[in-house]
Amino acid sequence: MPTYYQFAFSSPVAGFEAEYDRWYSEDHLRHTVSLSVVSAGQRFKRVSGTPWPPGRHENLVVWELDGDPTAAIETLLASHDTDAMPISPAIDMATVQPPTMALLKRVVGAVEREFVDESRGPLFLAFLNTAESDGSANAALEVQLEAHMSDEALLHFAALPGVAAASFWKLTAAQLRGSARKYGYLLMLEAQDEQALLDSLVAGGDCLSAITYTDPERMFAALFKPLTQRVSTQIME
Repeated sequence: MPTYYQFAFSSPVAGFEAEYDRWYSEDHLRHTVSLSVVSAGQRFKRVSGTPWPPGRHENLVVWELDGDPTAAIETLLASHDTDAMPISPAIDMATVQPPTMALLKRVVGAVEREFVDESRGPLFLAFLNTAESDGSANAALEVQLEAHMSDEALLHFAALPGVAAASFWKLTAAQLRGSARKYGYLLMLEAQDEQALLDSLVAGGDCLSAITYTDPERMFAALFKPLTQRVSTQIME
């Protein structure tokens, strides 16, 4: 799997929700994947009625970047609102937050069907920050968090019922927007069985209890279900 993903959140302009959905699913996915720096993309929608509080982010696209994220972002910026990648007025650009993340480690779950070029199912995303936010103490906590998640914690999440795979991601230095730097890390759980995953996450009352070194007040967690199939360069060819 590619080692750099962009998790792009956005919202429609009020009253233009239908056009936003049409443009994103029918036009923007294919235009963006046609660029040489993006190998695939898939749309998701936040699941309502889950234990986590509602937030601003309801719409998500997972872009799989092809190669160096700095070069990818330069190409995306140069292509923005051109013939190669036209932008619809139905998207509220002020809401766009597209954090670009680097894969640190991925662990396959016991029930996984290996994801290669298939569309993804539901994703549970937990965007995280370390418990302290400045100075050398924060750098030390980042080292501790990365070591913790690369060892027993990630194995714990991968072994939960309904989990196909668990992966841990770190924010890259290169970003499209400053607002994308809000969270430094991401835990992503790929669901094989959505209900079993939900049940296992809420068991005990704290779905993120296995993650130490993080600040519970500076966290965003949500379950997302796919809205479209995965569009890839192979499909486009």
